[in-house]
Amino acid sequence: MGMVFRCDRCEVCGSNEIDEIVEYEKDGNVFYGYQCRSCLGEFNSESKFRVFNLKNQKTDGTSEQVLQDSGVGEKPAVKKEENSGSGLNVFELNRDSVYSIVSVFGDQLQVGSGFIIEGGYMITNAHVIAKLNDEGKIETISSMILCRAYKSNEKYELEFVYCDPKKDLAILKLDREGLKAVTFAKEPVRTGERIYAIGNSAGKGLCIIDGLVSNDSRTVKDNEYIVITANTLHGNSGGPLLNSDGELVGVVDAMSGELGINYAIPLESLKEFLEKVKEEVFE
Repeated sequence: MGMVFRCDRCEVCGSNEIDEIVEYEKDGNVFYGYQCRSCLGEFNSESKFRVFNLKNQKTDGTSEQVLQDSGVGEKPAVKKEENSGSGLNVFELNRDSVYSIVSVFGDQLQVGSGFIIEGGYMITNAHVIAKLNDEGKIETISSMILCRAYKSNEKYELEFVYCDPKKDLAILKLDREGLKAVTFAKEPVRTGERIYAIGNSAGKGLCIIDGLVSNDSRTVKDNEYIVITANTLHGNSGGPLLNSDGELVGVVDAMSGELGINYAIPLESLKEFLEKVKEEVFE
């Protein structure tokens, strides 16, 4: 089991002048510790896996973050976050594509998130709109699935189309004009890259959470997941995972995480799901 420290301050002294993120092992667990310059020696150097150096640079008067992987025995590779200082706001770019979801099960409500793809179809997690048993099979589909746009009081009813409980993905139909779809990324996200999750966090409405990819591929119960440090909560399930260009790289699966670990379904798995939908529903 692993744990991830999710904060933007030094784990040792609380300073926000962060220089490094250290991935290290302790008692069989993997940790991510943020360190300021005065506390760089606090973590056991023998247990370090990787060190990410965070440096603030100035480009045309704009702050820019550079993420540098300085692994032992390798030439340091510099990864610039292309949109740092570019004025791109990932939330503004995608907020009209993401919806808060409420599923009705008798006198019980289940909250989650969803996002628009082409043709007015919406993607979410299967567990947001269906009750699943311990074997991961569908027990019942919600009798009414409602959604709401960002900062809107108007609710819209969603039509259930199809779901795959094994992949924990579902597709719904929103009958509205002028819907904005997310943009699929051309390349999969990689370990060490910054990501963003937009969703109905804790059922309080849409917000954005950022973090890093701590593992770009982990197999859990025969499914592939992206492991992320973003502090996704109940209600984030089914929301989009985005890269620094605001492009879709996965689907947040808040139910799948262990303590301190949050997972997302990779974009490739979503594409496989959509191909299955085309074969079984539309052909």
